[in-house]
Amino acid sequence: MSPAAEPVFPAYANALGFRIEQERLGREMSKEELAQRAGLASRYLWRVEEGKQNLTFKSLVAIALGLDVPLAVLLQDVEDLAAHPPDRAVKKPRGKAGARARTKSSDGTAR
Repeated sequence: MSPAAEPVFPAYANALGFRIEQERLGREMSKEELAQRAGLASRYLWRVEEGKQNLTFKSLVAIALGLDVPLAVLLQDVEDLAAHPPDRAVKKPRGKAGARARTKSSDGTAR
């Protein structure tokens, strides 16, 4: 990687991962389902969506095909997102909506 690209690469990787995640969630598709459709490991896809994986062009095309979208759709707004990263700190709830996590009280019983 060129020295000029080194400082901005993480922002672009995060932005592209965010776009892939947006498209996947918009189709109500799990990471596992997309990974299977794209012929990729689900761990690899997780790292791509988190912006922690430098994906190949071949993998990017496979993801686009797995999502059934043109490649351009995944690249849409990546520059703007890299310049103004979205707030990804808000995690999506897992499981049933409104369900509380079970915790143990100090005496070891579930509450």
